[in-house]
Amino acid sequence: MFFLDDVRSQRGAKECASQFAWPALGLVIAHEGKNRIAFLRQIGAASMPASVTLIDYPGAERISAYNVHVHGREEVWGVLDDRWVEPIPLYWLGRAVLASYGVAPLTPWPRNFPSPEMIVDASNPSAGRPDLEQILEDLRRGEEKVAVALCDVPQMKPNLMRWAILWLGLFSSAAVLYGLGDTASKVACVLIGAGTGGSIFWQLRWFTARRAWLNT
Repeated sequence: MFFLDDVRSQRGAKECASQFAWPALGLVIAHEGKNRIAFLRQIGAASMPASVTLIDYPGAERISAYNVHVHGREEVWGVLDDRWVEPIPLYWLGRAVLASYGVAPLTPWPRNFPSPEMIVDASNPSAGRPDLEQILEDLRRGEEKVAVALCDVPQMKPNLMRWAILWLGLFSSAAVLYGLGDTASKVACVLIGAGTGGSIFWQLRWFTARRAWLNT
């Protein structure tokens, strides 16, 4: 009689039972009080008082499930509204429920979606589900050609310490040569001009590169 009292359905009450329900799927999962279900069924009880949390579920037409091969693993991914991606680790457990709900059977990963490897590499666990639209937008943006200077290219960025030593040595040599006569002063002017010209050339945006290459 204690377990069948309606008080057991009131949150905060002693020995309150709680359940989660997905009406669209016809599923109810017991949480608190799950161990009393078999006992009440054994004594012939037709129902059990419990606090029920209703959880909405998207329509079957909004859900797609795909076989995915990524980094040497075979996985199943669900996609909501052709946009939001979420792995389904134990697909075989829910396959019958999803099939009866109307979700289409597994199909190969679509060619018009970003590759699974690209999605995994671009995913940020703290940001939630990967967004295919955002990933495609990032890809398009990465393919844009932009004007760059040599100093903008990550692989060609100079070592500032060595650059400073080079300039110090160049100007020191030029200063010494400048005081040794006309010929030497001309050489000094050439050195200074070459150094200055090289520095300007390094910073002029005379080249184009993919935006994604600049972010590597």
